[in-house]
Order: sequence, then C-alpha cells, then structure tokens
Amino acid sequence: MKRPILVGGVGLATGLWLLDSISSASAQSADSFGFTATLALGAGVWWLSSRSKESDALQVINPPTITRAQVEKAIAQAQITLDQLGAELKPEDLKLIPAGAFPKLHALLAKLGSELDRQELRVGVVGGQGVGKTSLLEAIAQTWKPTTVEKLQLLDTPQLFTQDALVKAGADASQEDWRIPQTLLEADAVLFMTAGDLTETELRCIAWIKERVPRLYVVLNKQDQRLPQEQAALLSQVRSHLKDLVDAGDVVAIAAQPSPLTVIQPQEDGSVQQQQTQPEADLLLLLDRLNQLLVAEPTQPLVWKTLEYQAERLEAEAKALLNTLRQKKSMKIVEQYQWVSAGAAFINPLPSLDLLATAAVSSQLIVDLSKVYQQPLSLDHAKVMATTMAEMLIKLGVVEVSTQLLGTVLKAHGVTYLAGGAIQGASAAYLTRVVGMSLMEYFEALAVTGSAVSEEQSMDLLRQVLQRTFQASRQTNVLQAFATQAMQRLKPEKVVVEQPLS
Repeated sequence: MKRPILVGGVGLATGLWLLDSISSASAQSADSFGFTATLALGAGVWWLSSRSKESDALQVINPPTITRAQVEKAIAQAQITLDQLGAELKPEDLKLIPAGAFPKLHALLAKLGSELDRQELRVGVVGGQGVGKTSLLEAIAQTWKPTTVEKLQLLDTPQLFTQDALVKAGADASQEDWRIPQTLLEADAVLFMTAGDLTETELRCIAWIKERVPRLYVVLNKQDQRLPQEQAALLSQVRSHLKDLVDAGDVVAIAAQPSPLTVIQPQEDGSVQQQQTQPEADLLLLLDRLNQLLVAEPTQPLVWKTLEYQAERLEAEAKALLNTLRQKKSMKIVEQYQWVSAGAAFINPLPSLDLLATAAVSSQLIVDLSKVYQQPLSLDHAKVMATTMAEMLIKLGVVEVSTQLLGTVLKAHGVTYLAGGAIQGASAAYLTRVVGMSLMEYFEALAVTGSAVSEEQSMDLLRQVLQRTFQASRQTNVLQAFATQAMQRLKPEKVVVEQPLS
C-alpha cells in the first residue's frame, strides 16, 4: 500500500501557511521556498512515522474461543424451541403471531447449518448520514489489494439516525433496533463509522451492536479536516468514551477521501503557479486491523462465533413467538373464567374468602393454564395451589383493596342496580383476572427454569408475581376500563353463568 506524502491536516495547514508567506513576501527567492517546502516535507514524514509507530503498538486481537461442537449445540437448541412452537401452533392460531414469522425462522435455521464451513468473512459498514461510508468502500477497493481479498465481503447498509428511522423506531433507545437490517447481524465484523465526537445516540447504538457481532471497530473518518493536535485529541476523546465497550486499538482514525490540496510553486519570473492535487486515502490503521482478520486470525472461529450469535438470537425470537402464542391462548381462558366468576357472584353474593376460594382462584383455571404452558398439574395439586394463592391474596390485602377500589369506580359511574351484587361480581371477575395473569407469568417462568426450582422457591416466585400483577392492575385507568366492561356484563338481563372450558 502506498503512503501519501502530504495528507490530512498537516498538508492543509502547511499549504495555507505557504500561501500566506508567498502572498506577503513575493520577492523571496526560490531558495527560501525550498527551505519552507523542506520543513513541510519533514513535518509530513514525522506525522506518517508517528502513525506507523501507533499502528505497530496496537495490540493483536485474539480469535474467539469456540468450537464447532458449541455452534452445533446452539443450533440444535434453536431447533428444539422452533419445533416446540410448531407443535403448539395450530392452523387456527396462525393469526395470533406475526404473519410469516414462523417460516422465516425455519429458513434462517436452515441457513445456519449450511454455513458451518464458510471461509469468507463478512464485514458490515454502518453509520449515520455524511460519515463517508461510500468513500470508505471505494477507498478500500482502490487501495487495498491483499492476496486474500477473496475471503472478504463488505456489506453496505442504509444510513442510521435519519429522521425517518428515528420516528419509526421511537424515542426510547433501550427498545430501539436502530433499523439495522438482518444482513448486518450476519456479519463477522462491523465497521461503525463516525465523522466527529460520538453522540449519546451513537454510543447506545455501538453498545447495541457490540452485543450482537463478534468484532466491532469504530472508525473515525475525515481526520484530514483537522489539525494534527486536534486529530490526536479527538481520537483520544472517542477512545475514552468507548473504554468500557471497545479496545483502544479497535478505534482507528482514517481519511477515506481527503480534501484536495492546493500546491503553490513560485516561478523564476516571480509569479506563482497553483495546482490542485488529490491526496491518497489514509487507511493505514484500519487496514492493519482488517489484515489481522484475514491473515493473522483464523477465519473459522470468527465465523462460528457469528453463527452462535445468530442461533441464540433465533432461539430468543422463537421463544418470544411461543410466549406470545401462549399468552393469547391463556387470555381467552382467563377472560372466560373471570365472567363465569362474575356471573356467579352477582347472582349469589358470597363472603370474601369463600368468593376467592370458589371463583377467583378456580382449580380448573390453574389446570387449564398449566396445560397451555406445558406444565401440567393434577386437579388435586391445583386445589392445593388454589388454596395457597387464596391465602396469599388475603395476606396481601388484594381482596379488600380490590373490592373498595371497584366499589368506588362503579359508584362514580352511577351503578345503582343491585349494587351489592354488582360490586361482588366485578370484584370476583377482577380477582380472577389478577390470578389468571399471575399464573401466566408464573408458568412462563417455570418453563424457562424447568424442574430446577424447589417448592419454597416456587411459592416465593408465585407470591412476587401476584403482588406485581396486582400493583400493575390497580392503576386508575386500568380499573376504569375493567369497570366499564363489568357494567356491560353485569346488567341483570345479560347475566348468564357460563360453564368453564373444561
């Protein structure tokens, strides 16, 4: 790779200095200009020498520690979760999950298995508007001619942080996917480009990408637009921002497309001739890192690490779809049971504890929900669990508080017909909903932990879930919405005590 003689801020600063000197003293001899040019050349050589030393001092990156067997295990685990989703997903349930999501995951899984022997490395280039992604891709193609170039595929991506992308992604960056395409998440390494000091948004995005790709480099472009001391200060500042995320050696400064320079040459007759020259791209530090990927570092471990990340993400997506499916199935069951409880309590109001034990915490509800989450319980076990939950709710004060809150809301709505029955019916429905939603979260947690939970831990988890669900559902807007539903259901002419699902 050829190195430029005058590049970046040194060349620009020196050119401006020469112009000023010649303009103010045009009678100077050619010897004087020669002395000035010698100084400029010396400064340029010193700058390039320092960049070379900096490159030599960068630490050598180590390949990921991973085996083919680990990747195959991750892919097999994703297959198990996807098979579970397929077993529970009936044709009539397809509308409960995003259209095309299940076939898409199957296709991605098949692709993972076919890439275990891939030799080509994929490097994604990403960044915001105006950071020079296109210029970098062109500069690499023109400047870098490694013998192993066939092992590298550069992936360009749409601009990040545009107004359209930010509006669609939403304001909460913790829930943001940065609108990064799937192809970037299939890369073995990513070059995140910036043209100045990092913004808070860029920092969060770098952290997001770091968790999802094996190798991440932060590339500080357009260094030619700054003076040498500014270049060093900015690079140090960016590295400081990223000290907990990216190794200092993986934060590199470049000039992908330096600005043209004006070379001024005095003539024998005293006139001055100006000529535009285009410095070569300065990619020294970045190409050193990429050369390590292609030559010094074994290719296969990096590819395997990428595939392991992809398999883990695929399994997480399959689990999310599975939980979505189970939640929607379970809510149908909970809603039916809550109105069964409401109708029974409206027609025949009962004392609080009996109401809770016979309606709100129905043993059959527990059995039905356990089946949805593949955690089947016997009816006897469900009865014991129902009694335990009833005691928990009484101790937490949920029965008393819910009755008072719903009574207040219903009276504010002007409910006068059979007031006692209406309040009891609404309370029974509300408690059934709280219990049902708590059971959904509880069984979902058990499905993750498996059988490694003791009875004491299980009861502690159930207690925490009950309290959390009640606190979330007692908000005024939630209660008002529920009270409106209850009033529609508990009109005397509409009250019908339905039979449970089982």
